[in-house]
Amino acid sequence: MKPHTLLFFLLAFVPLTTRAGLPPVEEQDINAGRHTYTAGWDSLIPESAGERARAAGTFFGDAEHVSGFSVGNDTANGIRTVNVRPGVKTAVLEYKFDFGRTSSRVMRMSVRDILRLEPEPGNWAAITVYWQADDKGSWTALRSLNSTRFVAPPARTSEVILPAPAAVIRYRVEFASEKPVTHKWGRARWNYLKKDAAADSAFRIDFTLAKAGTGAANTPAEVQTAPPDGESPWGISSHPLRNTEWDHLDTLVERVGEAGMTWLREDFSFPRILTRGGERDFSRFDVLVDRLGRAGVGTVGILSAYDSDLRKKGHGDIVPIHEHPEAWRIYVRAMVGRYHDRVRHWVIWNEQDGGFWFPKPDAAQYTKILKIAHDEIRRIDPDAKIITGGLEYWNTGYLRDMYLAGAAGNYDVIGVHRYGPGPDASPLVRRTLREFRALMAEHNESHIPVWLLESGGSTFQSPLLAQQPRFLEKSIRDALARIGRAPAPGAPLTAGLALSPRITPAQHDEIDTTRRWLPGVTLRLVPFGQLSTLSADDCPVLVIENGLHIDAPLLPRLQDWVKRGGLLVLIGHPPMYVLHTQDANGIWKRRDAVGETYPLFRMAFAAHWNRKGIPAQTENVYVPDAALAAGVPPVSGIYVNRFFSADRLQPGDTFIPLLGIRNSRGEPVPDVAAIALHTYHDWKGAVLASAVSLGGGLTEEEQATLIPRMYLSYLGTPESGVERIFTYDLHDDGQKRGEREHNFGLVRWDWSPKPAFHAYAEMTKELGAAPKFVKRLSSPDTSVWALVFRRAGDNRLVLAAWTTEADGRFEVTGAGITVTVSGDVVRYRELPEDADPAALQIRF
Repeated sequence: MKPHTLLFFLLAFVPLTTRAGLPPVEEQDINAGRHTYTAGWDSLIPESAGERARAAGTFFGDAEHVSGFSVGNDTANGIRTVNVRPGVKTAVLEYKFDFGRTSSRVMRMSVRDILRLEPEPGNWAAITVYWQADDKGSWTALRSLNSTRFVAPPARTSEVILPAPAAVIRYRVEFASEKPVTHKWGRARWNYLKKDAAADSAFRIDFTLAKAGTGAANTPAEVQTAPPDGESPWGISSHPLRNTEWDHLDTLVERVGEAGMTWLREDFSFPRILTRGGERDFSRFDVLVDRLGRAGVGTVGILSAYDSDLRKKGHGDIVPIHEHPEAWRIYVRAMVGRYHDRVRHWVIWNEQDGGFWFPKPDAAQYTKILKIAHDEIRRIDPDAKIITGGLEYWNTGYLRDMYLAGAAGNYDVIGVHRYGPGPDASPLVRRTLREFRALMAEHNESHIPVWLLESGGSTFQSPLLAQQPRFLEKSIRDALARIGRAPAPGAPLTAGLALSPRITPAQHDEIDTTRRWLPGVTLRLVPFGQLSTLSADDCPVLVIENGLHIDAPLLPRLQDWVKRGGLLVLIGHPPMYVLHTQDANGIWKRRDAVGETYPLFRMAFAAHWNRKGIPAQTENVYVPDAALAAGVPPVSGIYVNRFFSADRLQPGDTFIPLLGIRNSRGEPVPDVAAIALHTYHDWKGAVLASAVSLGGGLTEEEQATLIPRMYLSYLGTPESGVERIFTYDLHDDGQKRGEREHNFGLVRWDWSPKPAFHAYAEMTKELGAAPKFVKRLSSPDTSVWALVFRRAGDNRLVLAAWTTEADGRFEVTGAGITVTVSGDVVRYRELPEDADPAALQIRF
């Protein structure tokens, strides 16, 4: 299907720029409120060579603007191709439909197009159709194909209802590829047309018209609820696009409204709009944005393109996305261009400093896509808010790396994920928050606000502890006996908590020295400098401070500890999975590194994706007879999905399952366990490891106490810079009570509200949609929190007060009131209309 040589020669000298285009539509052209235009065989190029030569100045006939495209003409086979010219990365074809000379305006469009894409091998390309009304605003994406392979979906008709009657419509086809086209015949084809097949027209637009000034009667617009106040802090992170929630979208929106939430954050990810056929499907996004808009809830969209999700959709050819910047650019342009008038807040990625960036976090790579997203969003919607992806737990190290990579100036807000208590109850939060804001100030960003894009806590519970609260204690006693360190019967356990070198003595008060899985045992803090000389006789058991994570300097000290005869207890899901190391600048970085940490202790991690015969999850567990005989208590029905195996043991080492699993036939899976003891032929000590979620989460009542206190203590700490907070999650993601990820919701799996939902609703009702912080009442007791807010709706002052001590008690007096506050649950009180906040005092 190569173009004729003469044609190619002629086209090489045709300047593809702005053209005369279609003449304006005249009144007599309009019949019964409709106007139709079809672009097909004849609208692209005349058929004979002579006509081609004479028509060189009107190439692509009716188009107003053409650049980068040429036409291939195979008259023998009746096929005409639209090709991209050599050396081109972006090509454009644009039509203008001008109804300005008529008394009619466009109300609707029915656009039928047939898109085919044939990129050069290995050169990712996209073809996108856009429209624009009255030369205002950005272009709205209508349809798109993207692939490194030939894709030819069937023709499709798209219906467009214009937000307002329009006199001018522009229709634009844009091609883009990652690398310039190299094939001299323009191998990167956009479309091809068959001479005798009318259905294969490039596109056809049916315009529905109405007389100017009568559009509202002909196309009634839905009544929209007023958009949320831009200063409202009440957000929720949810997953309405997942099937489990999509099927209950009305219930979800109803719950959001009942709780007084004004913002909903959801993934607008690249893979979600992609189909395996190379097309894009925005249908669910369209419905969601419309539904939230009608409910008066603002949408906050996350722009992302995770490797695993792209591969699942058959688009591994653009993995990782930071190495395919044009693919990322076109995605951002299409998504923001489609929703810019309804979605004004865009989050760029999610937890890029953690497990959502592969193979390991890299701020320079992230900054590359952040800058592209910034440029595209600003071009489409200059006033949109751009938010960085949420950083985990006030991650100053990664933020510092972002600054070094040049990220500053490419966002309006910094996103953070911080679960658990707020600054009212956590010294760790107060310190890391101060360090984070100090780093921002160093880089002249004190004015930049922070949004907590995820917060809250899971209400998952450990079935193991519910059945046998002392299971781990008895397992530890058994393990000590096996290495010759059996404690005396009834004697209390002595255990230490191994601290990383980055934990200073001043930070020791931030550490909780109790563990739910060791009831009655207080852990002794063991600073890093003491580990090398710590005697196992003095402290026979060591626990690491943060089970899932491990700082690299600890590893050789802990290995030496086991060699010298100590029992190392590793608790996590699974333990030591994430390794933290320091770079040359002293910045702590993290990566998934179980392949590095486990071999040091001759351990092996097992899961369904790396070992055949292991279930993805199971509750079919058992305690082996040998463990039962040693005093480990029986349990059943324990949810587990991470395991250990005996694959790395040396001859003479032992792998002793304390909580084993059975396969689907009820048979024990050999040499695999969810809790296991490792002993060694040449080391004096042992390692007891558990991949079971032992600690459990919050009770539903504790979650209800946490949520409002967390919100209000951040909002009541102006130096935090926290402007908006999103609780994660609205709805429980599953029904397993022992699975942490299933139980973050404010409503249960059956959509019934938890106490935290009611606490959230009470908070928003008392404080209104956009409260303004006025002051915190001073008190010598730091456990006392008494905050005054001004409710925007009626301008009334509202007191919100609590203590961080469950048995705490105080009074707020003055301004004609006396309010007694007891306990750690927030109490609200509307103040008299003429109340002076300065008159309020705290009394004990």
